[in-house]
Amino acid sequence: MLDFFDAKGEVEGLLNQLGVEARFEECHDESLHPGKQVAIVIADNRLGVVGELHPEVSRAFETPEAVYLFEIDLTALLPFTTGHKM
Repeated sequence: MLDFFDAKGEVEGLLNQLGVEARFEECHDESLHPGKQVAIVIADNRLGVVGELHPEVSRAFETPEAVYLFEIDLTALLPFTTGHKM
């Protein structure tokens, strides 16, 4: 079964393949589980988030299991990728 660390690991793998070094920092997104979310930070810019959907939101949509998601601003990410030319 997938958990928060699996989801975070998938994002780390994707960023590594793009040649991007990111930090993962504590964040407070109300739509995500309070203890299972991190911001994706690159060069002091918050470019996204990884986390578990808040249990109340999951219940509202009657999801049978926890839902994990990530969001990345691809336009903001592009300049940090390996081989990108401006």
